[in-house]
Amino acid sequence: MKATVEKHEKSRVSLHIEIEEPRVEKALQQVHRHLAQRVTIPGFRRGRVPRVILERRLGLEYLVQEAVDLLFPEVFREAVEETGIEPIGVVSVDLAEEYAANMPLKLTVEVDVKPEVELPEEYKGVAVERAVPQITDADVDDALERRRQLSAQMVSCDEDVAVAQGHYVTIDYYGLVDGNPFPGGADKDIVVVVGEDHIFEDLNSDALIGALAGETREFKVTLSDRFNELAGKEAVLYVDVIEIKERQLPALDDEFAKDVSSFDTLDELRADIRRELEERAQNWADLNMRTTLIDSICKQAKLEIPELLIQQETRRMINDGALNLLSYGVDPREVLTPENVESLVERYRPDAEETVRRRLVLEAIAEKEGITVTSEEVDERIQTWVEAEDSTDRAEEIRKYYEDPERREALAADLLLDKVIQFLVDNAVITETVMTSEESDADSATEATDQSDDTDGETHTEG
Repeated sequence: MKATVEKHEKSRVSLHIEIEEPRVEKALQQVHRHLAQRVTIPGFRRGRVPRVILERRLGLEYLVQEAVDLLFPEVFREAVEETGIEPIGVVSVDLAEEYAANMPLKLTVEVDVKPEVELPEEYKGVAVERAVPQITDADVDDALERRRQLSAQMVSCDEDVAVAQGHYVTIDYYGLVDGNPFPGGADKDIVVVVGEDHIFEDLNSDALIGALAGETREFKVTLSDRFNELAGKEAVLYVDVIEIKERQLPALDDEFAKDVSSFDTLDELRADIRRELEERAQNWADLNMRTTLIDSICKQAKLEIPELLIQQETRRMINDGALNLLSYGVDPREVLTPENVESLVERYRPDAEETVRRRLVLEAIAEKEGITVTSEEVDERIQTWVEAEDSTDRAEEIRKYYEDPERREALAADLLLDKVIQFLVDNAVITETVMTSEESDADSATEATDQSDDTDGETHTEG
């Protein structure tokens, strides 16, 4: 077998493969034996049909194509080894010329290959800022107030208390059109938040302000199209105020601290909240710094991204999004219609392309720096996840999940990218700064989730 490579744009190559005649003939004989067992031809017993008869009935081209299908996996593997290409997908397989008996078989295989990445000269020693949001007393107060709001109790109001903004009001209602009830025009024990919810159609709950428990109020509403033949008609709506409740907030004192935490005093709770916010601010700073560093390096790299990789990543993102719908009780098939998929592809493609670019650049750095992931490191990561599980069944599920070689390989690829990113961070010139509340978006700091381990740094450090 001989193989040569012809390069094209966008990391696509033509692999020209010549298969020696004896090997082709052996494959044709196998095809003949297989087809002779399947094809019924008058005058011949099954399995005894001569090859010349099969060629006459099915055509030589058909037999040759069957032989190509039989030979291709092994031949392609040999061609890859001989040429040293790194294939990421086969686009097409064609005969380079019409096959002639007793001659070599020539194939042209269009292949997308892993692109060559031209890394920036200086991807080590890159200057990057690590800006840590400043946690203020106001941030601590806001976080404490959120806990207080979550601890609010619903309390029934006294009989002489009228409906006001923010009250939770239990109501019954029924409507009449021309003096008659209508489908969908009545309901019971509905709770509305005054100032936030609607009662019926476009009637806002504000309309109940001033009403007392036990009172009935009358309103006129115009019915919408959802009422079909009644659409546009005026209905009289009778609303009975059953009960009025308000949210009662606990006092911010030591008793509150005991109720919502393991601390005995409010000061201890405040100190713990500050510690938690500062830890999150550090994690946010790490994540932001790493993202800025990687984006800076990747933007300077030069490469042609194969269309196939972009399409694969786009599909992966769409599929992941569809699976997430299941957790909300939505059938993904209702969303992934042909029309929606087209718009989703357009929406996800830019992010998919950026994700592929980042991965290819980081893999190129790993290759240049000799960064690898061992099988033991993969095992250690799996074991970490297993030990973190309280459920024995769930731990066993994780073990079995990663018994699949492809899943282990995917995990190894993720670990490799993590190691490369840490390598770049360790070799970056990092300047530590503090973001004041005026410079930063407070929500970004105080609501950031844990993204990485806490790290300490001096005012100016070199990795």
